[in-house]
Amino acid sequence: MSTTIIIPTYNEADNIGPLIDSLEKILTNFIAEQEELESFNILVVDSNSPDGTGDVVREKIKEFDNLRIISGPKQGLGADTIRGIRYALEKLEADVVVTMDADFSHNPEDVPRLVSKVLNGADYVIGSRYVEGGSIPSNWGLHRKFLSFFGNLLARILGVWEVHDQTPAFRAMRREVLEKIDFEGLPDGYAFQIGLVCRAHGVGAKFAEVPIHFTDRERGQSKMPVSTILDTLGFLVNYRLTKIFGEG
Repeated sequence: MSTTIIIPTYNEADNIGPLIDSLEKILTNFIAEQEELESFNILVVDSNSPDGTGDVVREKIKEFDNLRIISGPKQGLGADTIRGIRYALEKLEADVVVTMDADFSHNPEDVPRLVSKVLNGADYVIGSRYVEGGSIPSNWGLHRKFLSFFGNLLARILGVWEVHDQTPAFRAMRREVLEKIDFEGLPDGYAFQIGLVCRAHGVGAKFAEVPIHFTDRERGQSKMPVSTILDTLGFLVNYRLTKIFGEG
């Protein structure tokens, strides 16, 4: 089996080099201990970052032959993730696909924990802040804590109840599930993550959550737009109404 780690980027020149180095070391050691997992690739999906993120990755490619980059115009997190998933399945023949942020808010040390859950039978694994053992940053303000917690609660009520944390991009997914998912019509931005959970649930994915300690980025700026709340709410309401009344 092979896994591909997909990292969408926009202006992450300060973070992407250290992240690649860390993943290469951690996953090389992890694979050496596994019988099922034979290889891994790292795929950076860069939105033509003006800060030189792509140049940093291309320099790293000279060092690591399992590193790839695909670049294009900025289309949003959802579009970039879908582009990466399709490339991983079609070009890299990945059996397990991992997605994660480039800013170290997702600990590279946790990647083997997510992949191990897939190897042990799960179809769709999420690095979760809201299961026992998980956490959010203690320095988050009340406003951000409120949005995160109640946003996920709303996603459970209107979307998939069994998944406690549906907004993180930190996931490991089995190829067989991704091949069944219809990616058309999914919302963009951070609402995309909730939409993907709903679509995976619709094709019968077996979910699992791994507790993680989410940390704020140390370098660069957060890119969460204000429109995320409305996009997410609109998708969830439409999803629930469709479930109740059917496509027609």
